Amino acid sequence: MPENRNLYFLNFPADFLFMGGFSILLFFWMHYAVPDLPLASVMPAALFLQYALNYPHFSATLYRFYRSADNVRQLPMTGIVWPILIAIAVWAALLSPGLFASYFITLYLIWSPYHFSGQTVGLTMLYARRSGFFVGRLERLALSAFVFGTFFVLYSQAGVKARLITDPSVAASGESTYLGIPFINFTMPDWAFWASVAVTAAGGLTFLALTLKWALAHKKAPPLILYIPALAQLFWFVIGFETSVVTFYIFVSTFHSLQYLYVSWAVQLKEAHGDGKIGIKDIAGTTTLWSVMNLCGGIALFSLLPVAVIKIFDTPANLTLAVVFAAIQIHHFFVDGVIWHERHALAPQRTGMDFDRGSAADRRFQSCQFFRLWPDQQPHACGAGEPQPSGCRLCPAARADLRHGGFAACGRGGFRSAGGPVQDPEPVRNHP
Repeated sequence: MPENRNLYFLNFPADFLFMGGFSILLFFWMHYAVPDLPLASVMPAALFLQYALNYPHFSATLYRFYRSADNVRQLPMTGIVWPILIAIAVWAALLSPGLFASYFITLYLIWSPYHFSGQTVGLTMLYARRSGFFVGRLERLALSAFVFGTFFVLYSQAGVKARLITDPSVAASGESTYLGIPFINFTMPDWAFWASVAVTAAGGLTFLALTLKWALAHKKAPPLILYIPALAQLFWFVIGFETSVVTFYIFVSTFHSLQYLYVSWAVQLKEAHGDGKIGIKDIAGTTTLWSVMNLCGGIALFSLLPVAVIKIFDTPANLTLAVVFAAIQIHHFFVDGVIWHERHALAPQRTGMDFDRGSAADRRFQSCQFFRLWPDQQPHACGAGEPQPSGCRLCPAARADLRHGGFAACGRGGFRSAGGPVQDPEPVRNHP
């Protein structure tokens, strides 16, 4: 079967590795091939990847949003008000390290894996839509239960401290500190672990059953890439923790950043060069410029900015590092959620990248799919909100989805069509 290139950002091997396949393979290598690998032996690589991948992925968000003044004017709450609030919070945390700083850092530690989970759901939804898989309320609920369930499985055992479980001093001493600054380590009752496991298992099995049901109805196997982001998170938050492979777990933030940078890079190329064929020289030039900007941006955020705060306000180094690092990431969590999910010029839909969006109006159209017409029909573009035209003849699988969800799309280039009852087209022979 020929590869569906419209499904992938580049191709299956590349998407598989960047979307989480590499992390899964690395886990098996660390767990079975080098189970006694000392943590100190991988720390240089972990530190290098912080500067090479993790810090640049924060810079990539800032570049995407703040590169144009129009973006800030379009979303002043995100571009102006939120940074001001973050700056006020940093000021308060530096003045109150024993109280406000603890709550501020706790917010970051809780929001971080939640942010990871949101990205995992978004990527899975992206591949679902690209593959034509029907995404309704039940499908999204099952997927979210599985993905966010892994987050709760992790936290039900270690509390907020789970985000820092890779720090041997934290794990050994039992203290709840981030760079020496204490945080509030909320813990859960004993039954929360098994409840989280049950929700995760139920969500995962339900989502798998729904995809298989769809595959049987459409007589084609669901693409493997559909499952990779969620499966990778299962290794990040559950399997890696349960097996105590600390040398694997310290790279989890890098795996998340790798996903983000891969998608951002693909969007950057599309925005720079459009839908046409891109030459190697153009790819190399755009990639180099974009990478250098984000590398420098990461260094500025996580090295130069904390030093500047220490010099200007004469604050303790460990307190400043903890608060500034938390502030940068909280800002990222908020801005990232806006620019990838809201309906505005920055949204990937405007560049042909069909990403998940969180508004009620968008969720109402989540069942929209792109279906083939009968061979004797030309692609027909149906406007959003228009009744299904009587001349648009859909294949049986498309009609089944249409009846199930109440929405459909006509043709490969078609768009959403919502509205009243749909008349079945006349039977057509020799359906492919």
